[in-house]
Amino acid sequence: LTASADGVENTFLWAYGYANDLNLHRATGAFRISLTYCDIGDNEVDTDGEGPVETSLQSLSRYTAEETRRMWFAHAILGLLAWAVFCPTAVAASIVRKLFQRWGPLWFKYHMYANMLVLVLTIATFSISVVMYKDESKAHFVGIHEAMGLAILLLVVFQAANGILRPPAPAAAPASNVEKGESSSNHTKDDDMAETAHETAKEPAVEEDPFNDTNKSYIGLLEDGSDTDALEVAFQGASTTSTAAGDRGDPGKSVGEASTKSNDSEKDVPPVKTDQKKVKQLRVAWQTIHKLLGFIMLFMGLWQVNTGLALYSARFGTPNYSYVFWWCIGAFGAVILALTVYIRVKSV
Repeated sequence: LTASADGVENTFLWAYGYANDLNLHRATGAFRISLTYCDIGDNEVDTDGEGPVETSLQSLSRYTAEETRRMWFAHAILGLLAWAVFCPTAVAASIVRKLFQRWGPLWFKYHMYANMLVLVLTIATFSISVVMYKDESKAHFVGIHEAMGLAILLLVVFQAANGILRPPAPAAAPASNVEKGESSSNHTKDDDMAETAHETAKEPAVEEDPFNDTNKSYIGLLEDGSDTDALEVAFQGASTTSTAAGDRGDPGKSVGEASTKSNDSEKDVPPVKTDQKKVKQLRVAWQTIHKLLGFIMLFMGLWQVNTGLALYSARFGTPNYSYVFWWCIGAFGAVILALTVYIRVKSV
């Protein structure tokens, strides 16, 4: 390329490394400058004989070398927190959730909020990289690390939406006469247990959902919001009748009429028409996709952190701490594996 000395802007690129050896650049940049011929002095610039004029120097980068390093350092820290801390612990909370049963839905709350942090941190990490690549006038999503980052962002957004819009858990089946002890004389309890085990083995297990407990009848009624009024009438009718009869000093009548009115009101409540088999199949399919995608994203995120540490080390001449990262991940995985074995042995 030939530099123009006619007063138009010329673009120059600059770079320097860590040593004289062939390696990646420590810092790079670009700037524009207007050039003219130097005819009348050692350091002066003259155009058309009208005297010396000043040259204009315009940098193409908004950030200094130190500011660039700090931006990429923030990119690395946010990505490390998202995929080496919150994502593994969120997955682990689901795997060993039985250890947290005494605290109710604590594991589910951590699983949900940790994944939300993963989403927020991933968006922030991705945004920094886009800004820096634009500032350095580099093409986006060309390298493997860059393309993987875009894929992870799209998957984590889909996974978060998939978790929020999860299908409801199927309601518990009503107790049958056999379960109530009204079975025939030739139908023993052992037969009941064998049939129950056989039916359970045929159908895939559906995990509990602490925030979507359709096993409670009133939650089932209120799920779609259409039976709210009927449910309130049922409860209010029973309580009002009981109070009115009690005021007349007839406890027996209070109980009897309350029971009668309550039964009549319950008949008015429209039944919840839900195909539980389809609901269960949909829930099982969602659980399978959610788990599989979660593990895929976890491994993608760990690989992304590993390559990111190597890129940062090569770019800024810092030690590569990838081995420390894998040691920590391996130790954490060993602890979760031991807890999983403990849970299985204890439940046998």
